[in-house]
Amino acid sequence: MKAIWNGKVIAESNDIVNVEGNAYFPIESVKKEFLKDFLW
Repeated sequence: MKAIWNGKVIAESNDIVNVEGNAYFPIESVKKEFLKDFLW
């Protein structure tokens, strides 16, 4: 499965988890350039 945002693939994996209709990707399959650090 691919996660596409604004026409760009931001994550791709065959090892996703579906929870209540939402697909969750393993963190290592997400392209780091699309992540942003947050201070909680």
